[in-house]
Amino acid sequence: MSAVIGYAMAIRESMAAVERSRLAWAYVACFALLLGGCRSPSEESLDKVFGINAENVVLAKDQFQLRAEPTAFPFDRPLTLLGRKSSVCFVLRSGAIDVHNMDAMFDQALQGAHIQVHLSTSDGRSLDRPASAEVLYMKGKITGANELCACASIPLGHALPGKTHIESIAASSAEPVLVFGVYWKSRDKTD
Repeated sequence: MSAVIGYAMAIRESMAAVERSRLAWAYVACFALLLGGCRSPSEESLDKVFGINAENVVLAKDQFQLRAEPTAFPFDRPLTLLGRKSSVCFVLRSGAIDVHNMDAMFDQALQGAHIQVHLSTSDGRSLDRPASAEVLYMKGKITGANELCACASIPLGHALPGKTHIESIAASSAEPVLVFGVYWKSRDKTD
């Protein structure tokens, strides 16, 4: 019996060593990215290093005005709801963002508008979500600079289980709002 316990403890210790080694390599990779000429590692490269499955798809990369008539955003293949952290984000500002004045900048960019996102899934479900979350991305998906976004969080649960395929995305706003780009973001792990 003691041989079995000893064997189990040896396996546990070797698994812990593998995990420590994986974390050590992840830190080495991060520092190599930082020191290797890049200003900062992209979110996608860090996701790969840490084993996070992510889907980032630009839905619109040009400036346009969102209006009451729904604007559809085409994409090549169904998008996948990977986990609890999925959203559709609308870039409202790009460049220098004063984090101490971000709420005012967000309100000024929206000018009273309320963006509504309309999703359809491959199994025929529909979901409408407000893009009301104020999010700042330091290295944005559209411009590559700081981006202040209005994001619609897509809830995971009974309404939409994990691995649900999104077939279409559209958005509208009763009041016109200037948007600099739109993207879908889904991750299987939370920050």
